[in-house]
Amino acid sequence: MWTTPSFWYKPKSYTAYSLLPLSFLYSFIVHIRNIFTKQKKATIPVICVGNITAGGAGKTPTSIAIAKVLLEHNVKVAFITRGYKGNTTYTTKVDLTNHRASHVGDEAMLLAQIAPVYIDKNRYDAIEAAANDGIELVIMDDGLQNPTIHKDIKILVIDGLHGIGNNYLIPAGPLRETFSSSLKKIDYIIINGPDNSSLKSKIPANIPVINVSTKIAKNLHLKDKKFIAFTGIGLPKKFFNTIEKAGGHIIKRKIFPDHYQYTVEDIKHLKTLAISHQAELITTEKDAVRLESDQKRNIICMPIEIKLGEIFTDILIKHIRKLLP
Repeated sequence: MWTTPSFWYKPKSYTAYSLLPLSFLYSFIVHIRNIFTKQKKATIPVICVGNITAGGAGKTPTSIAIAKVLLEHNVKVAFITRGYKGNTTYTTKVDLTNHRASHVGDEAMLLAQIAPVYIDKNRYDAIEAAANDGIELVIMDDGLQNPTIHKDIKILVIDGLHGIGNNYLIPAGPLRETFSSSLKKIDYIIINGPDNSSLKSKIPANIPVINVSTKIAKNLHLKDKKFIAFTGIGLPKKFFNTIEKAGGHIIKRKIFPDHYQYTVEDIKHLKTLAISHQAELITTEKDAVRLESDQKRNIICMPIEIKLGEIFTDILIKHIRKLLP
């Protein structure tokens, strides 16, 4: 099970230095793959929302925010994902009634609450399946580093709190590709949260940069309440910070690996812990889709949302209108 290494976000680390040879090897393999991979252009436009770091940056809530804007403008939109941590082996349209996170992945279950989701390890096949169903445009959740698909609009999401870490490639650091190389192909950059790393100053003036913030999506009253907060996401610190910013008091933090599939015993232990501390259990919306209905009882699910702002929304819609027939 994978959790984000702490040394990725430290300026100096012996562990990171010792892993640099593997980072160079990773870079070489990716470079060779990109040279010999032929890109396919789908029959409908593709918006790719992704990040350059391993771990959460806010791309899924950003994808949802973009989809909501498109739906408001009567665009028939769907999501494309490879169904990470799911077990599907062929093109699948997510059915919230019959599918579980273990089948199609937690992100797919979350996205399917907003718009249709098509899953395939071969994302081109998923896009064409969507097109055959009358979808006009797809949002590819993740995949900026995927060289097989032509992307009409490329949006890079960066977590403002963590930035790009120690600026090393995997496994010495969190980067899937260098920041400089990503800037050569990006149309828009979204910084989620305060720009603590001053990344905006390193971005060329010709690339629009949008600052957004993540907020609790519904009227949850967390102020002055005690919580056992648990999560299995890439950057759990953001979840904890959101609770505390809303006035909640976290008695204990329980961190599980990213995309962790909770067991009956896990939930039983957490509920016992909450009772013993006279606290409430709280988790993320992404974690909640990995729980069975009976497990969710007495657990607060904290949904979050990102507001893109009117200026960026107008720019994006104009860009998209040019792509549609």
